[in-house]
Amino acid sequence: ALVALVACSKEDNPDGPASCAGNEISFIMGGDFAAAVGTRGAPPVTTANITSIHVSATTGSSSETAVFTSALFEKDGSTWKGGKYWPATDPGYHFYAANTEMAHTSSGATVSPSDASTDIVVSYLANPTFQQQNALEMGHIFAQVGTVGMKAPEGYAVTDMKVSIIPRIGGTYNLKSGQWTARGEEQDVTYILGNASAGVTVSTEANNETYTGPDNDLWLL
Repeated sequence: ALVALVACSKEDNPDGPASCAGNEISFIMGGDFAAAVGTRGAPPVTTANITSIHVSATTGSSSETAVFTSALFEKDGSTWKGGKYWPATDPGYHFYAANTEMAHTSSGATVSPSDASTDIVVSYLANPTFQQQNALEMGHIFAQVGTVGMKAPEGYAVTDMKVSIIPRIGGTYNLKSGQWTARGEEQDVTYILGNASAGVTVSTEANNETYTGPDNDLWLL
């Protein structure tokens, strides 16, 4: 027992022994990211139905040094755990989380949507509380949207209105900087009131105008 206790107190490896369970890195999901945008992914990604996330840990300020990359953390009740452990002293971790695999770069972890099959939610935690359970505030960065809606101010009608959407499937998102790169060519999809583009449905109810794309294929970054 004494040997195990000593091993725990000197733990410097994120993959610690079971006897160090009190120092296990764990997270709770903060907020309800499903409420931020009405998405139509298949299936939609919500706070309730997400069962696992990928987590990366790094240290450093101007340059990120990987501690572990894209480790799978499984949902256990309201907590996410991945068998990673805090060291004995505060290492100044930065945590990255996503519902898809991440890559490590010196400027921060990144994700790259490879297809239009699911929404992507991410979180970057710059200053986690040492040896405590931390909350991850997840947010959509890639979402499938079935309908775009506009509502005119009371007493006014919507006329001659264009809604332009730029779906960019692909690219790389840096969780630390919050920036997209290498998104490829822009492909505008324009919805014109009263003169719908091919395959687009326009419906009117009072002052509300809604625009629905074919097969709900609008993907927004």
